[in-house]
This record gives sequence, structure tokens and C-alpha cells, in this order.
Amino acid sequence: MRCSSCNKFVSYDTEVDVDVSDEEVSEDGTQLTFSARRVLACAECGEEMKEASFEFDVELSATEAPACKDESGHDWDIDVSATPNERRETKDRKGKPIKLARYQTQYYGVDASYSVKCRHCDVDYSGTASDEMAASSMDELQ
Repeated sequence: MRCSSCNKFVSYDTEVDVDVSDEEVSEDGTQLTFSARRVLACAECGEEMKEASFEFDVELSATEAPACKDESGHDWDIDVSATPNERRETKDRKGKPIKLARYQTQYYGVDASYSVKCRHCDVDYSGTASDEMAASSMDELQ
């Protein structure tokens, strides 16, 4: 892809931080939802060239969270951190190796870890989630 700032065909800087936003726990305490934005930037100048938004909907518990010790109810402390990941599809659908890199699919994604705790009682959830998409499916910003 050609960078509009450098006016060159450049590679991607894939180690750009992932932005996490919109963290929210459902009223009954069974679902955590959040968004993560992954960007591919120009390796020469750092301008953002492609982006992907990942929406996560994580089940915290199969049952409703127990009643909180505080009269006002649960007050959730949500901590979500995300790191970028990437991989190549090196085998075709029949399991044979794809020898030429040109025909291998590049995937970019997000690995997220979360911790959800009530500030008033001992309700505590933690875990991980991940998602990915092909580079060709990402939105171009230029």
C-alpha cells in the first residue's frame, strides 16, 4: 500500500498500541462488552494506514451475580488491557502448505485480558478474549 505522506510503497508498523474503549458490565453482572481498535501504521512516518474495530461480548458468569453487600448495588471496577497479534495462514483448506508467501493470508488481531471486580463485595471475574481478521478486510484510512 502506498503511504500518502511518504509517497512510497511501505511496510506496516504492526506494534502500534491497541485502543480499548466502551467497557461496560451488564446490569445483572453476566456480560462484559468492550471495543478494541487495531491500527496498521506506516513504518516510515507512522501515519495510520488501515484500521480494524473489534467488538467483544464476554460471558462473565452463566448466572446472575450474587447480591452486593452495599445497598446501592455493584460498583464495577473494570480493567481491560489489549495487545496486538498477527499470524499467517500457511496451509490451504486441504492442509497442504502454501509455498509462496504471496498467496498466504495475513491476519491481524487483538489479544485482550480483563478483570472485573466489585468495589464493595468479593465478586471477581477475570479471563482472556481474542479476535482477528484478514488484512484485506481492514478499513483503509487514506
